[in-house]
Amino acid sequence: MNEYDNIIQSYTEAGPAQATTAIGADPERATRALQLSRATGVPPLAVHEDLDRFEEDHKANLTANIVRGNSQISSYIRGNALADHVSNDDYGNLDESSRAFTDALNSHPIWGKGIPKQYIAEPLMEGLKGAIYGAAEGFTQEPFKVPENYSALSKGAYDFLGIPLRGLNAVAGGFMGGAGGLARQATIALGGDENQAARAEREARGIVESEMGRGGSGLQHADHAIGQVVRQNEALAVAKPWLDAGVDVPRGVHPLIDEIKVKTNDAWVDKIQTALDQAQNSLTKERDPELFKNFAQQHFEDAQMGISGDRVAALYGDKLPEPGDGLLGWVPGIAEKLEAAKTFGEDVHVPLADWVTYMDPTLAREMKDDIRAWPGGITKNEAALKDVAAPAGGGGGGGGRGGGGGGPLIRRLMEPCRSGLRLRLSRCLRLVIDR
Repeated sequence: MNEYDNIIQSYTEAGPAQATTAIGADPERATRALQLSRATGVPPLAVHEDLDRFEEDHKANLTANIVRGNSQISSYIRGNALADHVSNDDYGNLDESSRAFTDALNSHPIWGKGIPKQYIAEPLMEGLKGAIYGAAEGFTQEPFKVPENYSALSKGAYDFLGIPLRGLNAVAGGFMGGAGGLARQATIALGGDENQAARAEREARGIVESEMGRGGSGLQHADHAIGQVVRQNEALAVAKPWLDAGVDVPRGVHPLIDEIKVKTNDAWVDKIQTALDQAQNSLTKERDPELFKNFAQQHFEDAQMGISGDRVAALYGDKLPEPGDGLLGWVPGIAEKLEAAKTFGEDVHVPLADWVTYMDPTLAREMKDDIRAWPGGITKNEAALKDVAAPAGGGGGGGGRGGGGGGPLIRRLMEPCRSGLRLRLSRCLRLVIDR
């Protein structure tokens, strides 16, 4: 055999030789060596030769990075004896739970980063911008196409029919600077500064100018859109006393605000469900629920949520709550809370740290339409039953500022134009037909 043949033979025999040599190797260790190689960048054979050391080093690095990057876990380890032992293989799950807890807290309408101005005012502002956009469509379209063989009198009637539609924009423009002025007023009413007000004005004017080049959808659309502008502005006006004071707007003050409360409550219930589901992955929770509750309490502190008293009463029926009953027996003071629910219809209040530690996720999903994120929230079942009563005492001193005959300026300006549309249209059409 020549040198070339030897090379070919060595190459073809290398595979079988390696396979034969590795018959007794542990495939699990080899797989882990490959995974660590990809994670660390160290060649696979080098990792495999000293797998245990690489495993320990990699685990130590991961643990240090997780704890260093999450102050809640660091505080948990420092503040709870043996927490570093109980949770030494659970830091990844604790990190995910911590992020879900923080997300639920920060998205809450009252606690964390959530404040009433954000959860109420921002949606109303978006709705107001949308209403202005719709109004612009109606403002900019010619209401009627004048026939070619018109008489002077009939043309005058057609022109007269367009006056109410254009008049709406004229009223808004004359008294509030058009759409831009309305946006500016609303922004300032919500506590915005001059820069924010100017930006809102520019955006609203840009919407109107853009629509002027495209035409709109006519008289009916404009009438509807102006109604939306009036409702949005009215809601902002009636909410202003509470927003200025930095407190939540009560239920029943305005239908638009109640709609926001329903949507906000429902969205937050989904957040706390996600946090509860994530908590199920924790080995710490499985080993020592009390220790996991301490971890959750670092995030939620004394924050609570409510469950409809009627729903809890129906859940228990004639049974008495007790620990381990598979329902809500773990809730602190559940016997007294259940009695109050049955007697007065009060919500059953549950600490969030207890909820994510002890609640059955399946039961939580069944009860989600009766969970109240905060006392001013409206549950999905209450909304379906239209059980949105005004607060006791009439809702406070500022509750009626937007609803009576002396309502906001824009309502007083717009309403005569809106009510005159149909009357003027009817009279002008009769004139055209008669001629």
